[in-house]
Amino acid sequence: MAERRNLKKVIIPIAGHGTRMFPASKVIPKALFPIVDPKDKLCKPILQVIIEETVDALLSEQTNLSVNDIEICIVLQETQKPLIEQFFFEEAPFSMNNKPIELQNSMKRISQIGKRLKLVVQKEQLGFGHAVLCCWETFITDPNEPFLVLLGDHVYTSRTKSGLSCLQYMIRTYNKYQKGVVSLSTIVEDETPSNGVLKMGDIIENINNEALITSLVTTVEKPTEEQCNTHALYLTDKEFKELNIKQQEKRQLLCYFGIDILTPKVFDELKSNWEKKVFHKGELNLRDGMRPIIEEDGMVGIYVQATSRHDTGMPLEYLQTLNDYFNQNI
Repeated sequence: MAERRNLKKVIIPIAGHGTRMFPASKVIPKALFPIVDPKDKLCKPILQVIIEETVDALLSEQTNLSVNDIEICIVLQETQKPLIEQFFFEEAPFSMNNKPIELQNSMKRISQIGKRLKLVVQKEQLGFGHAVLCCWETFITDPNEPFLVLLGDHVYTSRTKSGLSCLQYMIRTYNKYQKGVVSLSTIVEDETPSNGVLKMGDIIENINNEALITSLVTTVEKPTEEQCNTHALYLTDKEFKELNIKQQEKRQLLCYFGIDILTPKVFDELKSNWEKKVFHKGELNLRDGMRPIIEEDGMVGIYVQATSRHDTGMPLEYLQTLNDYFNQNI
């Protein structure tokens, strides 16, 4: 029987050019754009909020770990390094003496995160899969060690009755089943050109009537209508009922929510796709690397009610996210 592994490593790619947030992104990486954290009312970079929530979830769900067990890898461009290093590795440009305790505590937390941080440069922006592949042997070296992957421009809110976030449910699911875990959401058919889509299988477990764990059949990146029909990707009446989702006029599909727990097996698939030049518009796609693992029953999906993701990568969406995240809207 394989050794049970805690989840301790996190990968967050932020290496995109941020062209949709130009001209502000000309001087500030979009991962450092500000957002107000509702927990302490402090204005923080988006990346800090993502890291803090991730560390808190890992520690709350794995009480045998301490913050010193957590390792976080930021995949970035060389030009982004100076500001990231300045924020996480340097002291504040003013004395913290006599400053409000919440500011002192925040500075301590930033320094604490900095000690757990590794920066990996993605020399060419060749896709999400390529960004993750850059972490093999530079950050992930154990062929049996699981890791979290989060987007660097999304934040998440939840209003579950249990008080648990999607990430907390995912960590519980991984620790129970010792398989990769995909967080799930839904889209309407018009949104397939910009989303990866999944086909759910059988229900494995219903937790608290708010988190549904399901087997997965396959995944298709940005499927055409023909592919949706061929792979039976449109949600059925039975699946709507199982997921407790209200049907809309347009057909709906399962998509990626944006948080994944993966195992190093995905690196074998990504390396193979790289060598065979299996690209989408010149980019190495992470979901293509996940497909064989999904189809071999190596991953499960989890759909959590009353949760939302909020995009910070486009101007109007960013503006909406500032309000939604602070008010914890879903």
